[in-house]
Amino acid sequence: MTHTELNAYIKKVFPDELDSDIALHLTEASRDFTSRTKILKGVETFNTVVNQRYYDLNDLDGDDSETDQRHIVEVNKVDYDNYTIQRLVTPPDEVDIT
Repeated sequence: MTHTELNAYIKKVFPDELDSDIALHLTEASRDFTSRTKILKGVETFNTVVNQRYYDLNDLDGDDSETDQRHIVEVNKVDYDNYTIQRLVTPPDEVDIT
């Protein structure tokens, strides 16, 4: 079903609802659905920094702009220099969130 078809269907049930509000709700529902089902998968590549453990995965280029913001739900695997990094079973002894 296309966005236009969904919009027309919703208008039948809620005839006074604005098209802009319907579009907003459909976008929100779509994001919620993809987040819950983890239906979308992707691969991201970014530059690392020596002695830095934590990275903002939703703004990998670090410019804080709104146009490239991601909504990463879960990281399944991390590779570095063609090697898979093993997942930590326990948290590190020293906490560093810089």
